[in-house]
Amino acid sequence: MKQKRQLPGKFSGIFIIGLFLVASLACTPSPVPVTPETALQSYLQNGDESFAWNVVESYQIEGMDVYDLRLTSQKWREHVWKHTLTVLVPEEIDHDGALLFITGGKNEDGKPIKRGGDDEFIMTMAKVAEKNNAMVAIIWQIPNQPLYDDLTEDALISFTLHNYQNDGDFTWPLLFPMVKTAVRAMDAVQAFSSETLDHEISRFVVTGASKRGWTTWLTGASDPRVEAIAPMVIDVLNMPVNLDYQVQVWKEYSIQIEDYTKLGIPQDVHTENGDDITTMIDPYSYRKKLTMPKMIFIGTNDEYWPVDAIKHYIDDIPG
Repeated sequence: MKQKRQLPGKFSGIFIIGLFLVASLACTPSPVPVTPETALQSYLQNGDESFAWNVVESYQIEGMDVYDLRLTSQKWREHVWKHTLTVLVPEEIDHDGALLFITGGKNEDGKPIKRGGDDEFIMTMAKVAEKNNAMVAIIWQIPNQPLYDDLTEDALISFTLHNYQNDGDFTWPLLFPMVKTAVRAMDAVQAFSSETLDHEISRFVVTGASKRGWTTWLTGASDPRVEAIAPMVIDVLNMPVNLDYQVQVWKEYSIQIEDYTKLGIPQDVHTENGDDITTMIDPYSYRKKLTMPKMIFIGTNDEYWPVDAIKHYIDDIPG
């Protein structure tokens, strides 16, 4: 009669652990593939741990407390994005909401250029805070720039879209880190207000102009804390139709989008790559999520778009 061979105790334990690991791996879900439809949310939820903020200065404007925060919003590709976040606190706060104004600016040697209490825009926003008895926050340096051999604004955005066309890397579109900065600014305002002022902020009105207006639309579609938006001077929605409309009206694309046309981005709008870009960065693609109240500011002398470009999307946007 054959005797059963027993594995030594330590080997049987290793064998059992091995079986457990194999079973665990078999039960682990595969990573969800990123698509143009999910690319923005995937970027916003990518697990980046760079977020940090601290108060670097406080001062007063006509009796109103003003705080300048240094915000690190994220690491985007090889770049750590840093910003000034100016928070204006009126003597009396009557609301659990705040206004977030997205604006631009530049960095020098990787650091935000300092703003001051005599800044005309800060003075104007202080009046808004005072008249409404509500906190106002200004997030600067969206996007962080210059980058990639001194590119800024449209030249920088078009560069990143062109790179996406070349390699299909969903992290390239510059609008993604721009939106994430707005999201992180809201996080910082909430934490600051709770910790420093013992006042809870739970909702935001978001606004900004031009590229920051574009960011405003996308932020509204991405974060439930946004209860209203006021995008300014950005008529980019329904990109394929509005780009075609430029050529129909003017017989050519606007000279103001030359940074994009030089890289063939508008010309490719009806290709597969063009469809992907539209899906990722055109607020019209997110219109079902844009149910909040809106105030849309359009310039009648804006050379970027025909004066009636809004007709190609306004009736399709809810809210």
